[in-house]
Amino acid sequence: METLLEGKHAGQTVDDSVLGVESRVPLRISTSDIITAGSGILVEGQIQGNEEIFRVTQTLVTVQSDSHMNDTCDSCLLWVGSALYRETNPTKQLSLSACSACKVVRYCSKACQKKAWKRHHKAECKIFGLHQPEVIGHIVRATMRLLHMRLSGQLTENQWSALLNLKSHKDKLKITDTSFWPDVDRACQDIKIWANTNVEQDVLEDLICIFVINSMSIASPEGTVLGSCLEPFAALMNHSCDPNSAFFFEGPELRVRSTKTIAAGEELTISYTDPTESFDFRQKQLSNYYFICKCKKCEKEGLGEWRTGDTEPNRPTKESQHMLRALLQLDPETTSPEALEASASRICREGCPGKRWPRDLPPMHSLQIHLAQLYRERLNWPKVYSLWLKTCFETDPSIWESQYSLRRVEHFMHYINVEVNVANLLFEADSSVQELQQLKSTISAVQYPHIKRFAEDARRAYGRDSTMAELARLWERRWDDLLRGQGSDPRLLVSYWASNEGKLELKKYELKLLEWAENFGV
Repeated sequence: METLLEGKHAGQTVDDSVLGVESRVPLRISTSDIITAGSGILVEGQIQGNEEIFRVTQTLVTVQSDSHMNDTCDSCLLWVGSALYRETNPTKQLSLSACSACKVVRYCSKACQKKAWKRHHKAECKIFGLHQPEVIGHIVRATMRLLHMRLSGQLTENQWSALLNLKSHKDKLKITDTSFWPDVDRACQDIKIWANTNVEQDVLEDLICIFVINSMSIASPEGTVLGSCLEPFAALMNHSCDPNSAFFFEGPELRVRSTKTIAAGEELTISYTDPTESFDFRQKQLSNYYFICKCKKCEKEGLGEWRTGDTEPNRPTKESQHMLRALLQLDPETTSPEALEASASRICREGCPGKRWPRDLPPMHSLQIHLAQLYRERLNWPKVYSLWLKTCFETDPSIWESQYSLRRVEHFMHYINVEVNVANLLFEADSSVQELQQLKSTISAVQYPHIKRFAEDARRAYGRDSTMAELARLWERRWDDLLRGQGSDPRLLVSYWASNEGKLELKKYELKLLEWAENFGV
């Protein structure tokens, strides 16, 4: 995603009407101070932490991933598997209808179908109808849409120029990814035939490589990756392993928010990889963008410090980390979560003898979440609950300083969901949660303050008009109505849990839950 924009906008304040950007403060495209970068986006006014910086309502091009063609709307990217959507829109039917002509893309409404038809699908419908969907992968679909928008006049000269000025790293891709380039050549030939165009091969190659290098993953609020987006202005945000900004999507709409205070004149940065991962792992991932990160965090960790200020001796070996990562690649169809957890526990014991594996050391957080997902599929609620407890109250606080990190809030949302399910099963005396009976009163006590915390965290991290904040409001209303029905005043409870006495009591309950969770594996 490392990019360079030249031409009219370089060195100038961004014109919102031209680029379709809604910004809270003036933004300026200028030469970046980052050694490996070209241009970047600077803010011209100070921004506090956890504030919206800008949003792009209509991003240039979005495509579903190949695996989500059948369950995600081609226009608004509504995913039928979204539990959050079902909760926040209980009266709406969540279903998709296939295009009556090509039978390939699907839409959640007539409005979405009309919008997509006008923007891109009219040009591709016949092509999709003649070929199997798997033949036309998401990169080719995105390239054809970009080409159609250019040929149909939807892109101005300035927009087309800005798109083609993004770095493609085409020459490097040709040399380093020998398995990929033959596919690029075939795709260019197919696009010329399908689109009936004489556009030069060089331009098509550029478009494909620009998409590969600069596209951003679109994830649902639950964290499921649904597709990819290419937005030239957003692609100007350069990388840092200690970024000051983060992005998420509301359907096809891109939103960028601050993760810390950003001074006037400072450049916006996001992370192109998981910033909580190890130095070696991050650098390997970033090699896909053809640069070496030299941010302050990498400079420190490259000298042997695992985390800023870390001087603890006898940390686990890199070999142990690699072995744990290998477990994440095992096929869940052939490896049970019990076997996976047993292997992980053995590696942790051998890699860190006589001590616990440090919670801030990768890939512990990924492993815990992966196991929680596998155990949830088997409805092993005690295991699921214990893993999310350790993730949200041990691992996450050790790797994200801010409680309002997007990932921390997403994880806490999953934890709340599991906690509510467990509490309901305990109330029904379900045998699947018999191991948790001793904690029934404790789990019951923490639910309301945890939901209140999630509500505040969601508003701060995602913004009040986000899907995550709407889910939090829904959960708050349910609990407030339930308490009123029981004769309790929610305002008094909120006041108590916000008091020093309430905070101490909540901490005591959480420590009790964590103590129980320590008996459950990694």
